[in-house]
Amino acid sequence: VDLVIGAEEVITSLSDKDIVSIPLLREDFVTVVGPDHLLASSLGADDSTRPVRQLAFRPGSGPLELLAKMQPLLPTNRFATLPTFTVLPILALLTGTAAFVPRMIATRFASFLPLTIVEGVGPRTEVTICMAWHHRWQEDGGHRWLRELIAERCTQTTNRNADL
Repeated sequence: VDLVIGAEEVITSLSDKDIVSIPLLREDFVTVVGPDHLLASSLGADDSTRPVRQLAFRPGSGPLELLAKMQPLLPTNRFATLPTFTVLPILALLTGTAAFVPRMIATRFASFLPLTIVEGVGPRTEVTICMAWHHRWQEDGGHRWLRELIAERCTQTTNRNADL
């Protein structure tokens, strides 16, 4: 592994004594809907405990232990899952459905698309995102610079999202 960024469960599944890892940020999940969805109105937002069928992420492959750990983090009322987060907000908007996505993605997409972020719909889900590399890169100057840059940007992003 030269460098990998992923969920803590993925990183720890590498379980190699030669892999060094650090946490970068914690991310929670929210639901996004388009302007015509019931949850986008104040009436719908008050009813956020009602089950809502959602689009959700599900890793397409990976260690069986990881897939088993991910299952409780997903909405039980999902009607479709995709192996990537990035298209879910767009599909929610185009299909009039809801999407269960990381807050960072929801915030970015809602800044340029007519999406509403809805809290409390779906399971309470938090994931720690980590960065990992092989120990042979530990003292490499260029590699250290890249790791520090990534860690700094993640801190800035986390702080910026906290201000929103």
